[in-house]
Amino acid sequence: MTDAMLVATANCSIGDKKKHLTSKQIANIFLHGKVRNSLEQYIIDTIKEEALIQEIEAFAKFHNLSLEQINKVLYAK
Repeated sequence: MTDAMLVATANCSIGDKKKHLTSKQIANIFLHGKVRNSLEQYIIDTIKEEALIQEIEAFAKFHNLSLEQINKVLYAK
């Protein structure tokens, strides 16, 4: 499995394709542990609400990210 499913889930409700984030851009959000703008926050909120755990796990494995890194961003207060 690749990271394509999570990327599709994250971008699915953004009508303007110019605003879609790439796999690497999404991975960088998790890698750096913070959201920098409203589009990134929207992507994170979408992943949190709509992504399957299998998508998140496959994305983490593909990008060599720990689930702790991902959870830190998804559930930041």
